Amino acid sequence: MIARAEPGICDKIFLSALPRRSGTFQEQLEDCLNVLAKKAGDASQELPNVLMMTFFIRAKDNRAYFQKKELGLAKIQEFYGSNFPPASFVAQYPEDGREVALDAIVLSHPGNGIPRYKNCEGIRYTVVQSPQFTEVYAAGLSASHKQSDTARQCRETFEILKKLLHTENMDLSHIIRQWNYLEKFLDIQTGKHGGRQNYQIFNDIRSAYYAQAEFPHGYPASTGIGMFAGGVVLECIAIKPSSEVLIRPLSNPLQKDAHAYSQEVLVGDASKSLEIKSPPLFERAKIIAQGSSGIIFVSGTAAVRGQNTVSEEDIRNQTAATIKNINTLISAENVLSAGVDIGVNSFPLSQFRAYVKRDRDLPAVKKICENHFGNAASQYVISDVCREALLVEIEGAVCVPIQGIQNPKGG
Repeated sequence: MIARAEPGICDKIFLSALPRRSGTFQEQLEDCLNVLAKKAGDASQELPNVLMMTFFIRAKDNRAYFQKKELGLAKIQEFYGSNFPPASFVAQYPEDGREVALDAIVLSHPGNGIPRYKNCEGIRYTVVQSPQFTEVYAAGLSASHKQSDTARQCRETFEILKKLLHTENMDLSHIIRQWNYLEKFLDIQTGKHGGRQNYQIFNDIRSAYYAQAEFPHGYPASTGIGMFAGGVVLECIAIKPSSEVLIRPLSNPLQKDAHAYSQEVLVGDASKSLEIKSPPLFERAKIIAQGSSGIIFVSGTAAVRGQNTVSEEDIRNQTAATIKNINTLISAENVLSAGVDIGVNSFPLSQFRAYVKRDRDLPAVKKICENHFGNAASQYVISDVCREALLVEIEGAVCVPIQGIQNPKGG
């Protein structure tokens, strides 16, 4: 299913591609590329239009991961030639035993802002320039030290991200959507200062880098999620807007803002230098509006009410609770509380991705999501989720009309 937005900053198509179930990794990856080209076939083929790609690959260890990543990058360059887009390889298992699956963001009208593919520190990224804004799409950001510890990999990857944005006269505050993929996500690293969770190590380092910038539009919408291999991989969308573009964070009345979590729900010991654990610095969602159209990026969302997990060990109830959280978050009433009027109707997600902890739960999650979201572009992958008791996490994006802008409540 193709999800569309109106021309302008929301002129995006979200596409998902699955290959045939048989064949080698390279054959299935080429299938994905062919499916993507076919789905985006009504966009101009004379101009580049793929902004970024995320490949989900079946790799149980780093040897398999880096081998497949190398093969995948070679196939992408062969397929696209010099106009190959940025790509991430994420060790999360695709559904139905497939070797690989693909999500992509495509510009539906390349003539409105032709993508330019550039490099920074060996990382491929895309720039879309218009009189109203500059957009940067970065994928595959990863440390070069494959065997180093989580902290070193996180710092090196954030350094790459910071340099990349600086090249385009941006900083970390311009990020509106970020994806953070971590190997051994929930593992505890035991040392002389206690036990520190890998995800908490990431959060502490993210906080240190975010402290170097101001965030006038709130933190990015974000997903922090596990991988089976691959160390640390970051992706992001950053925007440098003019006064014609509105960017606002969305809170959820059913959930505490993640950046306001108390110490009780953060796992492991604090680092010696910080004394307290840093909460995950992201917004529940971000809305970006230009003229009469907008797009809402929904962060990774799970069965959390307030700051506590609900319906432990019950996949159906957790999935239903997650969908209710998303529906509340993107409801017209809640978006209006941020000062943006999208009308009286509710809008289902245009695109979503479901991260499922246990393979046996995927059919139940898929059935519930298909019943609710219908024909939205979708992807289902097996991966770890941010808490031991959470079994599913869902993220997405939705294109909405803009009826009017006002000051947010309390603003």
